[in-house]
Amino acid sequence: MNRGLHDIFNGRGIPRFDEHGNQKIFKGIEGEKWKCVLEWKVRLGNGDYRILTKQLPNGKTQVSFTDNHYNLILDVILK
Repeated sequence: MNRGLHDIFNGRGIPRFDEHGNQKIFKGIEGEKWKCVLEWKVRLGNGDYRILTKQLPNGKTQVSFTDNHYNLILDVILK
């Protein structure tokens, strides 16, 4: 997970693509905090791992991840 985050912030993240070749956007459920955010692959794992990024109005990036195909999405705290 750390490597994936590092890669994203250094411009080397691996995007997940939809059937049209565009970076996947997590649709979420109505009103969900992580709706309409970019999806990224995690190099290791069983394919259920995802990193999600959201650009905030203040220019910062909010980051989260899931290891169970969105059943639980956890915020990442960057120091």
